[in-house]
Amino acid sequence: MELIDTPYESLPRVLLVDDQPFNLMAFKGMIEEQGLDADERYSGHEAIELVRQRILNKQPNYKLIMLDFSMPEIDGPQTSIAIRELCSEAGINRPYICCVTAYSEAEFKRKAIESGMDKFMVKPIQPK
Repeated sequence: MELIDTPYESLPRVLLVDDQPFNLMAFKGMIEEQGLDADERYSGHEAIELVRQRILNKQPNYKLIMLDFSMPEIDGPQTSIAIRELCSEAGINRPYICCVTAYSEAEFKRKAIESGMDKFMVKPIQPK
């Protein structure tokens, strides 16, 4: 992805959601290597509220959300469903949601995809 001479305001926004600070740090490093910037949140509730605020403030929606599957209180699939509903109600494009998880079992992948996530990746994720 070539980003030379691209105004900051036109860069795609990325949201990273994981309850583990180390994972957020690793994901942020990968995103920054691509010349992008990211917002970080530690829970599904925080992510949903951030998306809601961006919609209310008429800010551009995220292009990509990297969302942990297993988090306390509200998990990744529940967060994905809530974000999809917010975008649908607002009539805006939905973000591409990538599930990132330590679980490789088919049941986890099925649940992630059924919740509206677009991709399923097993940690540790290696940048290409």
